[in-house]
Amino acid sequence: KGEETYIDPGTGFTVFTKLGHLNRGKCCGFRCRHCPYEYANVAQEASTNPGSDPNGRTQCDVKEVDYDALHREAVEAGKQRYTDPKTGQHILTSLAHKLRGSCCGSGCRHCPYSSPADKKEENKSEKSKNNFRRKSTKRSKRRGIIYTRSGDNGKTALFTGQRWSKDSEIFEALGAVDELNANLGLVHAHCISDPKLKTVKEDLETIICWLLDVGSHIATPRNGVLLENYKKPTEEQLKRSSFDPNRTKKLETWMEEMLGQLPDVTSFVLPTGSKVVSSLHVARTVCRRAERYVIPLVKAGTSEEQILKFMNRLSDFLFVLSRYAAMICGDQELTYVSVKSVSIRRLHRHDYKQPSQSASKPAQTPKEPISILLWTPKNRNQIISHIFVFVVAVFIGKYLVI
Repeated sequence: KGEETYIDPGTGFTVFTKLGHLNRGKCCGFRCRHCPYEYANVAQEASTNPGSDPNGRTQCDVKEVDYDALHREAVEAGKQRYTDPKTGQHILTSLAHKLRGSCCGSGCRHCPYSSPADKKEENKSEKSKNNFRRKSTKRSKRRGIIYTRSGDNGKTALFTGQRWSKDSEIFEALGAVDELNANLGLVHAHCISDPKLKTVKEDLETIICWLLDVGSHIATPRNGVLLENYKKPTEEQLKRSSFDPNRTKKLETWMEEMLGQLPDVTSFVLPTGSKVVSSLHVARTVCRRAERYVIPLVKAGTSEEQILKFMNRLSDFLFVLSRYAAMICGDQELTYVSVKSVSIRRLHRHDYKQPSQSASKPAQTPKEPISILLWTPKNRNQIISHIFVFVVAVFIGKYLVI
């Protein structure tokens, strides 16, 4: 196919093909799996050379490099990095580390903040704690980039290693779950500055990790109903992507604890409030959408039913959590009112709340024109009353004169 890389189904790492090495033009010195340089008759050399690699590979014939001299020349020239002749990668000098101001903890070659023995011991303990991180670090040193160009044709790999179109139902569900996780990360960022939301922040951290497990489960199809040329996952992959149904029960327990402190809901709660509360409502709606994308997968048997139950319970949990966060922050919980009530409220507000007048121009009451002598429906009663008073006054005046 002319591809320079492929995905290792066992580890998920990107592996260079022989074509990738030939295009590079020289050996990188990392004993790659398909290195075309200095790997002829490997099995024979391994049997005769006791210092060869246990996997049947020999070290590449790369000339020794005086890194101390290269580093010293770069520092004297005021440079922050130099190029490794073996790999072609850029190596940071001690000057670059000093400008940074602190140790990055990656065990760099010329780190000025610890001795080589300390760095070696620190790297050893870090490797023993997390083997996956050790492999990722080794890969990052080798490549220095995260892109592989393997998805430029609109396809990407599942956990089983099978490549499939990115617009399929499986990746629609994966994208929705990833979007939900990003929204929960935004809520988590709003909770950091408020110590009262410590419990909310801790619950979100747990749920974010659980959603990564949900994505791992979706990316490991249990059957080939939605896929062509289905590649069945191994027992190890099924075990690693299994989802614990007790997490759904844990969400129910958390909801019961919060509902015991909240008032009963008598009307629809409006999705308003502080940044934390509003962001939780947004995450709740995204969770509902992710749940809708998971339903076809469960119906087809590609994913297990416990994933759908967890997503359904999670949306309920986010609603209760939004109310709980509003109670902690002291926000006012607004509820639904009918349109007629809103109109009356606005009418009263308009009647009793007069617009403010400028201080330089005081309010003046407009003078209504006097139209008593004009016969109009508006002043009819007023004219009749004046005539009646006039007639009565005439009769009284005549009586007094007599």
